[in-house]
Amino acid sequence: ALFGFLSGLYFVIRDDETPVGEWVRCSREMAVNKSTGYPIGGTGAIPQAYVRILEEHGGRIHRTTPIRRSAVGDRGAKGVELRNGAFRASDIVISNAGLKPTVFSLVGREHYGKEFLDKVDGYEYSFCCGAVKIALDEPIIEGRGMVL
Repeated sequence: ALFGFLSGLYFVIRDDETPVGEWVRCSREMAVNKSTGYPIGGTGAIPQAYVRILEEHGGRIHRTTPIRRSAVGDRGAKGVELRNGAFRASDIVISNAGLKPTVFSLVGREHYGKEFLDKVDGYEYSFCCGAVKIALDEPIIEGRGMVL
């Protein structure tokens, strides 16, 4: 169970698909460096830092605006068409929908070459790994815990 959990955490794939050498390398690094943890402010601090930096340099982020498709011209992105039909011009469009939904639904297959499409068609969706952390007022198990 631990191997499966760590495979999901490290690689976002099942344990039977995890390369043993990579699993050993990552586990060793974590044990030697005692370096597992979260950034100050939680995992949300990472995307928030990206947003802050982008906005400091004149960029604009539309986080909760549903789009219908990404508008593409001869030289790349032109902007996005919103679900309500409005258009927002942009020099750069960044999608967090995942590669397959971005290529096949938001942009469209017609904007890519066969070699790239074959590669994307061959990709498999990864798994996710989650954890629930519960804070208790007092220990419920005495004398047990992880020791590195």
